[in-house]
Amino acid sequence: MGTYRHYLASHIVLTLLPTLFIVARFVAKHMKRLGWTLDDSFLVVALMLFYAYVAESLTAIVVGKVGRHLAELTAGEVKLALILLWASCLPLAAGLMLVRLSISILFLRVFYTHIFTKLRIAGKVAYGGHTPSLLCELANE
Repeated sequence: MGTYRHYLASHIVLTLLPTLFIVARFVAKHMKRLGWTLDDSFLVVALMLFYAYVAESLTAIVVGKVGRHLAELTAGEVKLALILLWASCLPLAAGLMLVRLSISILFLRVFYTHIFTKLRIAGKVAYGGHTPSLLCELANE
């Protein structure tokens, strides 16, 4: 259990950072009396997918014995570790796509003026490119 403490501590810290960011975002929106937008929904779903990724990562560390030397593991343990690591890529890729979509929607909302028409077109092109990027990330895994 001693080696798991470092992994657990890093997972806790890396889980708290995006949670605090989302909470600060909603507190700021509440103070400005701004309503709920589509990019907020994408960020909340992405946060839930990140929690799923962290849970799968911790499962891979504890159950799949990820982090140990390969010579210490049996063939079954290596197979289980690889399956768990592969499964953890799915929520991570989907969550990253949702964060990118949220940023694109934010930029479209900020630059939705007639002065910045070329930036608006570039934002829509980038918005349309996020779903194929998810498929590419999943294909590379």
